[in-house]
Amino acid sequence: VEVPVNTLSQFKAGSKARVALPSVWGEQTRIGTVMQPNGQVENQGRLGSILVEVADPMAKTNSEYPAMLLGMRYEVVLTGKHVANAIVLKPGWIRGANEVWVMDKNDTLAIKTVSVALRTSDTVIVDGGLEVGDRVITSRLASPVAGMKLRLDDGKKPNADTKAKRKGAR
Repeated sequence: VEVPVNTLSQFKAGSKARVALPSVWGEQTRIGTVMQPNGQVENQGRLGSILVEVADPMAKTNSEYPAMLLGMRYEVVLTGKHVANAIVLKPGWIRGANEVWVMDKNDTLAIKTVSVALRTSDTVIVDGGLEVGDRVITSRLASPVAGMKLRLDDGKKPNADTKAKRKGAR
């Protein structure tokens, strides 16, 4: 299974993988086990490989599933490392070197340095540096300076999407 190189450390040997098999009877799912990263990186260096073992891939002892043929495309869902008390943000909300802008209790700008557990093209999982209820600034500021006075657009209260919430993430 090819995954972004920066996510390789998230997958432990022994964790489970769900492998969806396309077939003429509809999609079927098998459970595999992550064995290890196989030490290969594709030519552009963006994707690394993880070896996933599926019992009886050629369906010799169990005809309930079709054989897994080389060259076929399979959808694989890997279970990654659990990140406790994670806060999930959009990549555009991370500023500079892992900084997040928040509106503090005095309605002024506070700049917090966060610890990033995982970064993908559409998600950043933060595991330190933010507190539950922090009001994350999602809009761009022309000249941000810590302590500058802020106001909400049209006096609206922050919506649920912009308030930091802790959750387990994989």
